Amino acid sequence: MFKSSKNEYAVKTCPTDEPEFLEELLNSMSEKGWELYTLHEADGRNGDVVYNCIFYRDKEEDSESDEKDDEIVDVDDFRSKMEKIFEKNPYIECKEVQEKIKERRIRIKEIKACLDSTAIDEDDRIALNSEMSAAMKDLEELRNKLAETISPQKFYEEIGVNKITIKLSDELLDMVNPDNGAELVSLSVKLRQDLTQKLGYVIPSVYFKPDDTLESCEYKILIRDIEVLKSNVYPEYSMFYKDEISLSRKPSSTIEGFDFVSGREILWIDNSKTKKFWEKGFSAAEVIAKNLEYIVCRYVDEIFDYSDVNRFVEIAGSENLYLVENIMPDFLSVGELRYILASLIREKVPVRDVVYIFEKINDFSVDALKDDLLEKLRISLSRQICQSVADENHIIYGVTLSEKITGKLMEYLCSQKKTLTISGAFIQKVAKNLNKIIENSDINSEFIVLVVPLELRHFIFQIFEQIRPNLSVIAKEEITSEFVLENVGEVDI
Repeated sequence: MFKSSKNEYAVKTCPTDEPEFLEELLNSMSEKGWELYTLHEADGRNGDVVYNCIFYRDKEEDSESDEKDDEIVDVDDFRSKMEKIFEKNPYIECKEVQEKIKERRIRIKEIKACLDSTAIDEDDRIALNSEMSAAMKDLEELRNKLAETISPQKFYEEIGVNKITIKLSDELLDMVNPDNGAELVSLSVKLRQDLTQKLGYVIPSVYFKPDDTLESCEYKILIRDIEVLKSNVYPEYSMFYKDEISLSRKPSSTIEGFDFVSGREILWIDNSKTKKFWEKGFSAAEVIAKNLEYIVCRYVDEIFDYSDVNRFVEIAGSENLYLVENIMPDFLSVGELRYILASLIREKVPVRDVVYIFEKINDFSVDALKDDLLEKLRISLSRQICQSVADENHIIYGVTLSEKITGKLMEYLCSQKKTLTISGAFIQKVAKNLNKIIENSDINSEFIVLVVPLELRHFIFQIFEQIRPNLSVIAKEEITSEFVLENVGEVDI
């Protein structure tokens, strides 16, 4: 893993929310002859998130570095740090230490035999005594290391996983290489910034890792080490939605595909052949970032944890401590509050105004029943919901369901014995007719929402989330007077 060539290494850190600082650092190090070895996000000393950047460069054997930098390390020190990062297998490490202990014991036995001999002179005896002392010291250190290696405590370090990880094939690693712009790293920072501003949702660190088991130009996104998305993107190509680009014929080498989030057909076209295009496509890094945005909202229930909830409570408490004390824990537990906030974020409902949310929860706490608390909160947040799905003219483009469809869904939902069933064929037919209306509309599909009765809203959202992931589902009752609903069509069967 580690070469014996003469290299020196520098470890630098910088804030993740200051891309200009990162760019300045990379340029500065590059001018001094440093190359980037690795870059990843880590928790900072003050609870913030920072980039850990490890740089390396060739070291001339007979010359000293012209820089005096505490963060420059020698090869041996770097090797020990990297071994910790790559986490050597405890079993292998145990076998290696045992083998070294065996070697030291054999050497000590040999030295002792020499010392017992009368054929050595005084100088040799002094040298052997010195070697014996060093060997005994090494043996004691190896025994301590063995005890540490076989200790169960070591395995507790294996517990815990990264919340968000993106694994990349070799062809995609340039997207996280600052020497080539590190576009994907910057976009992940921008995504965190955008989601914080739009939803009040601060996503945790995103870890980028190479994976030589992936196919060419393949990547995958993992949430808590479980794969949730695997797809392909193509460097030096741009992605276009097939229904948005007018081509008399496809350029040679065009790659056809399918967009995971929107369900639309896509084309990957070589950048050298798109210079005269009116439409600007998406780069490979931008496509990954778009998919990541969907994933972190779709799996917010696994990402948004109790520490995040505590931060919201602290913010609300700093503004109005009475609200927090009046609500928690008598009316609402921390777990219930986490469910409410995560559910709102999952459906792209902003939770930035946390004090207002606490105020409304406090209003509803008069009623001991909490079954419809989430729906009541959504009604209270109607203006925010409408703002998030409307265009700049406050127009909401909505598709509705026929009475026949809503009646069947309501009948199923209200069935106490749940003897009624909804066939997959029925759902697929509804979805097919919905897709047809959206595709035949002149409105960008990203701005079209499904408008349904309040009592069916959450149920229908759960159904269509699996079929058309980026489709927003809102209730008629959530559309306030400041917004105009323009009916795009009605789905029937």
